[in-house]
Amino acid sequence: MPVKDGRAVLYEIKNDPDLKDIPVVVLTDSEDPLDAIQCYELGASLFYTKSEWLETLVEIIRSSGEYWFD
Repeated sequence: MPVKDGRAVLYEIKNDPDLKDIPVVVLTDSEDPLDAIQCYELGASLFYTKSEWLETLVEIIRSSGEYWFD
């Protein structure tokens, strides 16, 4: 994000009474385990690196196609 670090946004969301219960999924380029730990400590629901997310998305599309077309 160009203006703010994602962890800062996560912190703001989780400290806002109107937003704190919204599940937050972090999607990042970082593969540093400390980043994941920090995000979970700040209240993230899930933490994906983009490479993991892409693999998950491909699997969802594949299985949906099998369900609907096979």
